[in-house]
Amino acid sequence: METVVSEIRPCSLIYITPEEYVKESIEWLENGLICLPAQIEGMNSSGYLNRSLAYRPGYPFLYRMILSRKDKDAISLKEARKSYDNNKIGQMLGYPECCCKFFYNTYVRALYRYYLANGRRQNY
Repeated sequence: METVVSEIRPCSLIYITPEEYVKESIEWLENGLICLPAQIEGMNSSGYLNRSLAYRPGYPFLYRMILSRKDKDAISLKEARKSYDNNKIGQMLGYPECCCKFFYNTYVRALYRYYLANGRRQNY
């Protein structure tokens, strides 16, 4: 949150429980932050996730929230996530261009090669 308040980066993505959302939202407003829900995700018991879990009604969940000082930045990040624009996502989260390129070259391209090798088609 501090890096967004200090305008070091335009946005931040956080996971937060419904209880934490109620508690923290006042502090966000006091610091001039906008909080835009990005999605609802399932929650596991260990607290560690290396991928998103599908939300199942009636089970524990987390909000994935976008924190930003400007509504246009929050909307831009949400749209970039929806269209899988990894360069824009990285830019909005404050990553340097070299890190965005590294992510694309090592993760996105490798995932694409995996899907090709396994006869599945994905758009990346």
